[in-house]
Amino acid sequence: MKDGFDMDQAYWQKWGQEIDKYLRDMDEFGRTKCRLCGRYKFTNDVAICMDCSTSILPLNLAF
Repeated sequence: MKDGFDMDQAYWQKWGQEIDKYLRDMDEFGRTKCRLCGRYKFTNDVAICMDCSTSILPLNLAF
């Protein structure tokens, strides 16, 4: 325990891997690669571009 915090190393290692994956999928203009179509666009928090997210929106509303 250091300064009142007991950090879980596995938790922070997981976040480090997620950040590395996010940066690896980013091009020189700061656009991320869409996980559905694979094109480099400005994406939302779940890394799906607006074109793909609007096309799958009716599927999300069905549930």
